[in-house]
Amino acid sequence: MAQQSPSRTLVISDGSLASLVAAASARESIVSAGGDERAARPVLLFVPAGDETTHARRGAVERHASLYDLEIVDATADLRGPGAHGSFAAGLAETLTLINATYLGASKGCDLIVWPVQFAGPLDVDRVARVVDRALLVTRLASLDSVDLGRPTLRVDTPYADLTDRQLADLALDMNVPIESLWWWKLGSKSELAGAEMERWVPALQSLGWSPGREATSAR
Repeated sequence: MAQQSPSRTLVISDGSLASLVAAASARESIVSAGGDERAARPVLLFVPAGDETTHARRGAVERHASLYDLEIVDATADLRGPGAHGSFAAGLAETLTLINATYLGASKGCDLIVWPVQFAGPLDVDRVARVVDRALLVTRLASLDSVDLGRPTLRVDTPYADLTDRQLADLALDMNVPIESLWWWKLGSKSELAGAEMERWVPALQSLGWSPGREATSAR
């Protein structure tokens, strides 16, 4: 039997804070494990937002890949990013995105697909349960072909689905990720969507002691 190549992680990314934390975590994991870092180099799957933020998000994903020495691949425009939710159409898009990400990840030698979905506002147990169930069901679906794909332990993980904004912000600061690299940072008031993200995250980060200009340490 041919020797299996080192495991890799694929992170579904849209340039958000959760995506950045997931990218940093994926890189930290292979550094901590030792071995052939190039063979286990994590992959960022950029999924377009489907709105005017797509260009800014793509730029953010490129910055994150450069900082943590990650590979980038692009999803097709009909797929949705980590935060898609709330309707039947969005649920279908989430499922298709996860299926595509899982099979693409397997083709690139990835055992773990990280879906860094995380919700604003108070914790909604039902919403979190749907996310976890969707990831579990896609894992089970992919397992039908995982041996043929060469990744018998293939799975989809949702590590931040049950985190509040404050908890995710705290994790981001603990990992010393570069907040200024996020898609909404440079747009600010130039975009209603970017402005909303700033209003959401800057106060949460500042309440934990963060201030603009904080340097991030590369994981290389």
